[in-house]
Amino acid sequence: MSEMNAMKSEIIDMLITLIPDAVKEIQVPIEDKVCYIALYRSDSHPLVGLIQLGIETRRNKMKDEAGIWGAWNSGDQPVKHQNDLNDELLKEKLKRLLEICGESGGYEGEWYEAEWWIRCTEIMNEVSLKLNEYEWNSYFKNITDDFVVYVDREDLDVENGDLELCVPQNKLKLLKGKGLV
Repeated sequence: MSEMNAMKSEIIDMLITLIPDAVKEIQVPIEDKVCYIALYRSDSHPLVGLIQLGIETRRNKMKDEAGIWGAWNSGDQPVKHQNDLNDELLKEKLKRLLEICGESGGYEGEWYEAEWWIRCTEIMNEVSLKLNEYEWNSYFKNITDDFVVYVDREDLDVENGDLELCVPQNKLKLLKGKGLV
């Protein structure tokens, strides 16, 4: 196994443990249903910078106001239902992954075309797919039947298939049936 593949595997295994632990620390709404966990990433946090719970009533309101894009805009969800990952070992492994990808503090062109971004995208999509297999009912009292974990970013394009890379097909079918994708 190449060093790249070994590092990706180590990071995936860590995230599969760290994310549910971070979710446990989030203030969970008592009356509202949780409809998603958004794993928000950016060029400054290429794995996951923020974990945001989606609240069904807020998702529905945002869908009514801004369409499908609004339904999935985790930045419009209440701040009190979020957490971050601040694990030093994960930061070290990310740093090594970036080194393996040839990232040395600067990059030419568009960051989303850089190898490090592509590799981190692969990692997060795999993590999301695995986390969608969890029984999240043990974490939340009220959960929607269309609950998903997905990878979020500033330019997420749900209408053009971005969720298809990080959400299982059976859950996508349910979301499509409800007009959410």
